[in-house]
Amino acid sequence: MVSKKNTTVEKKTTVTKKKIGRNEQIEVMSFTTGEVIYINPRTREEYIWSDYGDIKLVPFSELIEMKSRYPKYLMQPWLLILDDRVVEHFGLVDFYKTLVKPDELEAFYQMGDEEMVKFLHNTTKDMRALIVSQTRQKIRDKEFGDLFKIKLIESTINEINTDGGKNPLLQVSLLEE
Repeated sequence: MVSKKNTTVEKKTTVTKKKIGRNEQIEVMSFTTGEVIYINPRTREEYIWSDYGDIKLVPFSELIEMKSRYPKYLMQPWLLILDDRVVEHFGLVDFYKTLVKPDELEAFYQMGDEEMVKFLHNTTKDMRALIVSQTRQKIRDKEFGDLFKIKLIESTINEINTDGGKNPLLQVSLLEE
C-alpha cells in the first residue's frame, strides 16, 4: 500500500530594495522656520533652504555625510527627506511617523477645539515652535483670524511650555511679536 502525503510548499518572496545611487538627487525640505544652511566640511558644497517648506535637491552621498557628521539636521529635524527609500535606508521610518507633515499642519487649523488641544499635547516641542511660527505668519498674512482658536493655541502651548505655569519665562504670544 502506498501512502500519499499532502505537502505544502511555501514560496518565499524576497523584496529587493531599489538601490539608491550615490549621485542620485534626493528632494529635501526645510522643516523649520528661517534659513537652514548645510556646508559639507570636506567639499565646502553649500546648501541653503530659505524657510519652512523650501525644497532642494541634494545628492544621496551628501545626505549620508550629513547623517554621519551632523545628524541633528535630520533628527531635530531641521530638514525632512522626501524620498521614502532614503528614509527607510536611514532607519527613520518610525521617527517620521511622529512628525507633523505640511498637509497635516494645514489640517491643524481646521481641527475642533478639543482635537487641537490634544494634538498640541501629543506633539514635540519643536513641532509646537513650528506651529507658533506658522500661526504668526498666517495671522500676518490674514489667512487665520479665529481669535478664539488663536487664544486656545496660545494658552495650550503656554501651559505645556511652562510646565503648568511653573516657568513663566517661556510664554508665547501669537498676536504680538
